[in-house]
Amino acid sequence: MGRGKPWADEENSLLLDMVAEELSPQAIFDSGRFPDRTVDAIRMQVQRLGTYVQTIRKTFVQTIEPAKDALSMEEVVKPFSTASSLFIIAYLILSLGYGIINVRFENFLR
Repeated sequence: MGRGKPWADEENSLLLDMVAEELSPQAIFDSGRFPDRTVDAIRMQVQRLGTYVQTIRKTFVQTIEPAKDALSMEEVVKPFSTASSLFIIAYLILSLGYGIINVRFENFLR
C-alpha cells in the first residue's frame, strides 16, 4: 500500500495538540480538521510522531450506595462469635459460596 501525501509541519502541530487533548484517532478524524486524511493515516502519523493516543473508551458506572438499614458484617456475625459457633459460620459461608462473603475467623475469636 502506498503512502499518501507528506504531512506538513502545521498538520503535525495540530495533530499533536489534538492528541494532547486526549482525542482518539476517530475523534480527530471526525473533527474534519484533516479532510484529506483517513483514520488509519492519522493513527499511523501519531505513531510516527512517537505519541500515544488513548483509544480505550471510558466507561462510567454509578456508585451503588449500601442500604441505610442494612446490617454490617460485624452485626451479622457477632452473635456467632463463640468457638462452638464457628462450625455454623463456616457452614453458612460455604453454603453461600466462597468469595461472596469473606470472613476472617480470627477476628471473631477475640
